Amino acid sequence: MAQRMESVAPPGGVMLSASTARLVDGAAVLGEPEMVRIKGAEEPVPAHRLLGMGERHPSVGRVESTLVGRRWEMNAVEGLLHRAIEGHGAVVGVVGPPGIGKSRLVRELSALAASRGVDVFMTFCESHTSHIPFHAVARLLRAATGVEGHDAQAARDQLRDRVSDADPEDLLLFDDLLGLLILTRCCHGSIRMRVDGG
Repeated sequence: MAQRMESVAPPGGVMLSASTARLVDGAAVLGEPEMVRIKGAEEPVPAHRLLGMGERHPSVGRVESTLVGRRWEMNAVEGLLHRAIEGHGAVVGVVGPPGIGKSRLVRELSALAASRGVDVFMTFCESHTSHIPFHAVARLLRAATGVEGHDAQAARDQLRDRVSDADPEDLLLFDDLLGLLILTRCCHGSIRMRVDGG
């Protein structure tokens, strides 16, 4: 079925079968159901186009027990948060082996920041995207600009509404970083830029 979905996907796009769409419900942004013809099926079957990943990690927002044993880490980051609110930025790295509670600590710290009126934007890394330069940064910027889950043209329009006085060349670079551009090679070897969705 995966091979059949690949055969009906648009260039650079991903199509999901109905069963796969159910499995990723809440974690992915999907297009409306489409009926597609695939090899081996007499009638068209339902499929969904993958538009993007959801704005929130699936585990964010679940009910959790009280955090125990991380008071030192919480106090240290709370001090950095206080300084950041006053205008002194900081970067905090949370590292360690799997299963020690890194994600839980980050959720607690994010909730603490949100309770202080700080805008919190989250993204996450996926192992299959490790070869894509700036993927995590681009996802974070998509979340911060509110364009995550939008198609390319809607995302571009929203960005231009937010920064209407920006230099057009800067906007093209930003579009490229956010994955809103497609480069195609012309027949004479030159490169032509096409805006996806337009």
